[in-house]
Amino acid sequence: MTPSRRRPVVSYWHDAYRVSERRACRVARLAVSSFRYESVQEPRTALPLYRQIENACAVASTDSEIPAGQMLKPDWEDNGFVQKFFTRNTVGQKAAYGPLLIISSDADPVVSTGMTARVVARMCKERDMLQFRQYQNPAFAGVLGDSVRDQLTWIQARFAGRPASSNCH
Repeated sequence: MTPSRRRPVVSYWHDAYRVSERRACRVARLAVSSFRYESVQEPRTALPLYRQIENACAVASTDSEIPAGQMLKPDWEDNGFVQKFFTRNTVGQKAAYGPLLIISSDADPVVSTGMTARVVARMCKERDMLQFRQYQNPAFAGVLGDSVRDQLTWIQARFAGRPASSNCH
C-alpha cells in the first residue's frame, strides 16, 4: 500500500480512536515524515513543468518558463523539507566527496558565468579538488562536443588511479 493510501487510515485512527500520530503511523507502517508530507508544488503546474524539463535536454525549448509564483504554493520557502534540501544541496557549502570536473560556457542560457564563478570560488575555498574549464563557443550545445576530449581524459585518469589536480587559485 502506498503512503498516499495509508495517510487517510492514519488520520482515521488518530481522530476516531484518539491515538497519537506516531502510534497510528507505526501501526500503519508509515513514517511520520511521510504522513506529514505536504507538496509545495501547485498540482495544476506540476505535470506541464515535468514535461518541459523532460524535453529541455533533448530539444531546444521555446516554451516560456512558468513563474515560481504559479508553480509553488505560497510560503513554500518556509517548508522545513525545502530548507533542509537546499542546505544539503547547495554546492560549495561543504567539501565535495571527491574530485570534480566543471565545464562551463559564456553561452549557457541557464547558468550565468557569475553564478558559476561564485560556486567555483566557494568550492576552491573548501579546498576541493576541482578542474574548472571554461569554453568560448557561441553555441552552448557546441560546448559538449568541444569538451568531450577533456571529459574523457579526466575520467580515464580517475579510473587509472591517477590523482586529480586542481586549478584553484
